[in-house]
Amino acid sequence: MLRLVLRSYGGENLKGRPGYYSKELAFTSFERAALHARAVLGATSPADPGPGAGPRCGVSVTFVNDGPVPESLTGRMYRLGDVVPIPNGPVGTQGSYTFALDLPAAMGWPDEDVVVFVEDDYLLAQDAFVAIAQAAEAIPQAGYFALGHGRPRDFSDPEQLRRFGIVPWWRPAPDIGVQGRRWINILGVTSTFAARVGVLRQDRDIFMLCQRPFRKRWYDHETAMLYQGVRPYRGTSFWTGMPDDFTLSVRGVLRAAYLVPFRVAMNLRAGRQRTPHYLYAPDPVVAAHMEVGAVEDPAFWAAEAERVRAWARETSGGIPA
Repeated sequence: MLRLVLRSYGGENLKGRPGYYSKELAFTSFERAALHARAVLGATSPADPGPGAGPRCGVSVTFVNDGPVPESLTGRMYRLGDVVPIPNGPVGTQGSYTFALDLPAAMGWPDEDVVVFVEDDYLLAQDAFVAIAQAAEAIPQAGYFALGHGRPRDFSDPEQLRRFGIVPWWRPAPDIGVQGRRWINILGVTSTFAARVGVLRQDRDIFMLCQRPFRKRWYDHETAMLYQGVRPYRGTSFWTGMPDDFTLSVRGVLRAAYLVPFRVAMNLRAGRQRTPHYLYAPDPVVAAHMEVGAVEDPAFWAAEAERVRAWARETSGGIPA
């Protein structure tokens, strides 16, 4: 079973956004991709494989809402799947993230299921979830799957290494072709990703460890390094952290001193990860984080935003009332 989980928050933040951005657009792209996945993979029960589509594994949808979400969206949520408000919300980004991570255990989802966590500011390609299901079937050594993000094209380029948070002692596992799409092993991902439920249960302590230093955020990149068995720090990086993580100031020095014990603990946990749970991503990507500077192919995703709007006009949201 493919379990789709959309984490929604009714408010906004101050991040720079492309001109086409809206939370309604993000929701509609999720809606479109979920309905397409149901059409290809089945709604809730297994069936025979569709031609060239991978396993018909069934698709369920759950919405995790942190605080009030606009009524214009909640009605559509109830028609598409289950709606789970977080008790006493809004609880903030870290609280809602932890709530979503614990949802598979709370709902009793089997280890063999694949859960896809999506934030509410992502623009999704129509076949994003179908691609995840295909990869999960074809890449058994992968425990996790990304919809976006990437890795350097040139590992000798310091700027690319900095941008993707690459440590010199990491080398990716081999690329794999799935249904005409290339999947690449990447080092890190945001909190929009997919995981095998059993693997997520095994690695829960990693996700909690990478939240401990902070109240409102977490080490998402380092989380992915740990579950792949990659130590994040060596030498001076125990003090300076990942690229761009250290500033030479009184506050920066105090912050670094506070974080050193957590960095040691993360390295030790990575060393205990005897079986790497690899993270694979499609290349090209099937989702865009709608932040200025985070969208790799702006023209393509601006056109995709218009295709989502056209789909909404043609289908009235695609969900019967």
